[in-house]
Amino acid sequence: MDFKTIGWQDIVLNVPDEWEIVFATKTPKKKGKEITGYFGFRTTKKKILEFRWVEVEKGKIPDLDVVISDYFETIMKKQKKIKKRTEKVIEISDHKGKTLYWATEDMTLHGYIVVWNCDILKRLIIMQSQFSNDEAKKIKADIMQVLETANCHPIDYESKWVGPNLTITTPRSMKLIKQAFLVGLSFFQLRYKSLDIYCYRLGLANQKISSIDELPAWFIDYYPKTLPGIPSGFKPSEDEFSKKITSKPERNFWHFRRNTQGRNLPLRPKSDIQGFFWQNKEKNDIYCLIFKFKSQTESQKRNEQIIENIVKLAITNN
Repeated sequence: MDFKTIGWQDIVLNVPDEWEIVFATKTPKKKGKEITGYFGFRTTKKKILEFRWVEVEKGKIPDLDVVISDYFETIMKKQKKIKKRTEKVIEISDHKGKTLYWATEDMTLHGYIVVWNCDILKRLIIMQSQFSNDEAKKIKADIMQVLETANCHPIDYESKWVGPNLTITTPRSMKLIKQAFLVGLSFFQLRYKSLDIYCYRLGLANQKISSIDELPAWFIDYYPKTLPGIPSGFKPSEDEFSKKITSKPERNFWHFRRNTQGRNLPLRPKSDIQGFFWQNKEKNDIYCLIFKFKSQTESQKRNEQIIENIVKLAITNN
């Protein structure tokens, strides 16, 4: 079986090719002082695996036995006649983890719960799956493979964000603000301090433009009616686009840049908006990255370097 690498909210893992990533219907919010996250995987038939995490306060180490017990009690409210089968201690990405395998009394439904604490990112991570008896052997083997490759704190201290046909690598400090995954559209917004990144993948490129030269005019007409999350101040004209080329891979792209005065107040720093637009003919997709940050600040040079690195990897990977 072939596997693919998926990353979301600093968790990177290899999953079977036929598994598709699914996200929370709403963007995760702060719950009191805690920040939570969620994503899962499904086959063409049903949801197969879920990951949840919650930020842990500094100095507090969750009791994994208590977490497992609480999660099992939650499942028992829906599945009355279930029993614990096995509980084990395992190692996940250099962390101690606990597992619980359960099944209904008639063995028609099985489930697997795995919990571990990432002391580097200060997160409690919970993975759970439910499956029928006839697929138990295969799914257990797949889950073991997923756990062997799970990495909740990549050593390069970068985050890989993988949406449908859209892969973006950023510094670890970026946080998810908004997301939308629809037919023909992948979108998410990331933020760190004054820097916002708006990432878009648009399908069926050959039905939108016939060549890369048409991209600026088409995008200016298209984005106000269709694309979510466009930053304020982004109202481009064609003469603000400049055509450029990358060497590896060799690909034409368009660059947009504008400085806009915040609220027209002379003492406020300007917002710098940059956009990068390209087409991947093999994937039949159009990609758009828009960056917005405060210019004329101490962090401007750092932001420029971050943007350069993100764009270089984005064009290479998409």
